[in-house]
Parts: sequence; C-alpha cells; structure tokens
Amino acid sequence: MPGYLDDQELAVPTAAGGSLGALLDAARARAADAGRVVVEVKIDGQAVSPDDLDAQLDQPVAAQDVRLTTADPAELSVDALAEARNQLAALGDLQQEAAELLQSDQAGEALAKLGGAVQGWLNIAQAVTQASQLNGVDLDRLDVGGEPASATVLSLAEQLKSVKSLIETQDVTALADTVGYEWPEVVARWDALLEALAVELLKRA
Repeated sequence: MPGYLDDQELAVPTAAGGSLGALLDAARARAADAGRVVVEVKIDGQAVSPDDLDAQLDQPVAAQDVRLTTADPAELSVDALAEARNQLAALGDLQQEAAELLQSDQAGEALAKLGGAVQGWLNIAQAVTQASQLNGVDLDRLDVGGEPASATVLSLAEQLKSVKSLIETQDVTALADTVGYEWPEVVARWDALLEALAVELLKRA
C-alpha cells in the first residue's frame, strides 16, 4: 500500500524494509523541494504523536494506510509566534500580580506564581529558536529596538537565573524590585522580538 503526502501518492521506499522511517524521509525530502515541512502523520486514520512516531520508525508500513500532511514553515511559525505572544501577555500579567503580592507581604503566593512563570519563558524562547531555525532567519541580523534579536535571546538565561536565585533565597525585597521594575521592560522587549520575527516570516509566506 502506498503512502500519501497531502493526498498525493508516495511510493514506500524499499530501503530499511519499507519502514515508516524510510517513508518519512522520502516525504520530508519531497516536502523540502516544495518549500514545505511535514507536520502530521496519520496511520490508519489516527494521528501519531512525535514520541509514538519515534518508536515506530523501524516498523514496515506496506499494509498500513499512512498519510502525511505538510505546511508552509513560515505560516506555521507565524501561528506559533502568535500563540507565544499570547503566552507572553499572560506572563506579564502574572509577574505584575506577583510584584503586587510581594509588595503586600504575601510572599508565599507571589513565589508560587513566579516559580511557574519560568517554564513559560522557556517555552517562548523555544518558539523563537524553532521559528528562526526552521525558516533560516539569522537572529544576529534581525533588528529589535536597535539591537540584534540574538542579544535578547541570550540575555534571557541570565535574567531567569537571577530571578530563580532570588526565589530560592527568598530575597523578597530584591525580588519585588526586579519583578516590578525590571521585568516589564523584558516583557516589552520580547514582545517586540516576537513581532519583528513574525513580520520577517510573513514576508516569506
């Protein structure tokens, strides 16, 4: 049984015993030639998660109905960046709430909010990294407020490390100042970065 790429028949390669991995490699090569990327794999009508896909790469697919779907990488990344901007706005609100709690001597609740914010920042940074790599955008050449976007990305690790240290030591006064007065600018800068990257990608869509 052949595989299908965007409903177009795709012969199952004989390499690796006609495995799912071989078919996926062939699909990715054809998609790349068209400037697209494979974003979904369905086997017998069921979408396969990335983890399950990795576990099935060596399995033969001759008797299965395998359908692969592609997307334009720029459009895909713009959607991801839009979601990242929504998440960033939520983080900004969360950090403002935490700053107000710290200033009201409600450190326990504030620290809980800030502890959960770290993963959100990592997710946003990952969205930027993946979008730039997928579309070949050089962050050293992408201007954000007169500086390269790469500088904003690189500085985040140290900024998060500083906040994490203040949370662990429970230095409430310093944490309140940092979150209340320094991080709004960090949020604004990252929002500008996400917008600039999305605009760059829209030129390529």
